[in-house]
Order: sequence, then C-alpha cells, then structure tokens
Amino acid sequence: MRHNEDAELSAGRPAARSSPPPLPPTPELDKLVQAQELIATIGGFLDWYTESGGRLARHGQWIDGNTRRLHDGFLIDFRSREALVAEYIGVDLVAANLEKEALLEHVRQRWDARRRARS
Repeated sequence: MRHNEDAELSAGRPAARSSPPPLPPTPELDKLVQAQELIATIGGFLDWYTESGGRLARHGQWIDGNTRRLHDGFLIDFRSREALVAEYIGVDLVAANLEKEALLEHVRQRWDARRRARS
C-alpha cells in the first residue's frame, strides 16, 4: 500500500486514503451509557446500605452437606454491586466486556495503521 501512495504522490496527486473501518457495535455499552444516572443512584444506595451494615438476601434452596436435608430460606446475596445493577437494567456484563475489548482492538488497529503510514 505504501508503494501505491508513493506513486500517487510522485504523480502530483494526493494519496487515496481508505476510510477507517467503522466502530464495532456496542449495544450493551450503549445501555450502560444511557442508564448512567440510574446506575449512580442505585450504586450510591447499595454502597450506603452495605456500609451501614445491611446485607441483601435472596430466597433459595440448598442441601445441607452433613444431613443431606433440603432447606428452604434466605441466603446472603454475594453478587457484586455491578452485577446487581447490570441485571436490573438488563445489561449482559460479559457481552459488555467483549465490546470493550473489541473497541480497544479497533483503536490498536487504527494506531498501528497510522504508525505504518508515517514510516
């Protein structure tokens, strides 16, 4: 490609530049951006609640390892604040992380292309 640009420049024409590839789609990250205010509010509440000694629990069943009996009751919910809020607003955190990685790769490729074009 560099050879082609050199030929065009020597002919007095500016080198044709291909347009950069489009950004990868980011539907999960878009949801996070749209819900930022709500996320801050819910996150602030959850921080306050846990700092004041509160614990979230959820109903569930479990088997006692010693007695092999089935129990039914409330269990402490150990999910992270991020996981709770993401579930509430309908964001798949695994997909959001993959989108972040795709964006980083996109930026790396553009950076590498610019560096190669300058050399």
